[in-house]
Amino acid sequence: MCILLPDAKDGLSPLIQKLSSEPGFLKDKLPRRKVLLIYLGVPRFNISFTFEASNVLKEVGVVSPFSTSDADFTKMVEPNSPLDKLHVESIFHKAFIAVNEQGTKATATAAAVIRKPLGISKPLEGTKFKANRPFLFLIIEDFTGTILFVGQVLNPLDRADMPLAVPVSNLNI
Repeated sequence: MCILLPDAKDGLSPLIQKLSSEPGFLKDKLPRRKVLLIYLGVPRFNISFTFEASNVLKEVGVVSPFSTSDADFTKMVEPNSPLDKLHVESIFHKAFIAVNEQGTKATATAAAVIRKPLGISKPLEGTKFKANRPFLFLIIEDFTGTILFVGQVLNPLDRADMPLAVPVSNLNI
């Protein structure tokens, strides 16, 4: 997991703007090595997101599964049965991310690495990191660098259950 913590409490919008408008911005800010931290203070959070993906798939050219005349699922169902004229009515996508003292649960590619956003200097080895203002989080696949999930936590201080600091050695990463 990559956490982008802006310097200023109101710095999340400019950070999002830079990420979305400047190609290579994120890659330029990611350190080339893991940063050693003694304590990591991040609020516990659960985020889920659901959307109906049919229109997105159709827009990128995946149309035949949705067509009553062109869909072909004959290798999945018995031919000449009432099911051999199947087509996809709709497709839903749901993502769920849980972050707690044990680590991040979203995909098998999660890792707890703090990365450098904007002009922030790298944390010194053995320092503490506390996300006590709005921040972005990303789950990035290590081998390809593909961003699998991205989200924002807007009110970390509103969370009564936020641990002030969790020993990094207790995290399952």
